[in-house]
Amino acid sequence: MPKPSWKDQMFTHDCDNCLFLGHWEDPEVTPSYGHYDLYACPEHDGSQATLIARYSSQGEDYVSMPYALVTHDRVLLVAKTRYDEYLKGA
Repeated sequence: MPKPSWKDQMFTHDCDNCLFLGHWEDPEVTPSYGHYDLYACPEHDGSQATLIARYSSQGEDYVSMPYALVTHDRVLLVAKTRYDEYLKGA
């Protein structure tokens, strides 16, 4: 099976408001684990976003945190960096 591109979505995500930020594979985790689809879900007024890392298609299999609170979580920091790049138009 070919390795997914960071631009390929691996898991089902059911929120139409979310912006897909790409797939990320954690290099510090065993190959069969550590796969994440990253998202930013902006508030309806465009202010704060919630960052999401989904690790399966099961509804509850994700971690999330408000953008402003992401400081140490490695996976969500990748999502934060990608969202910043998106906002800057990179």
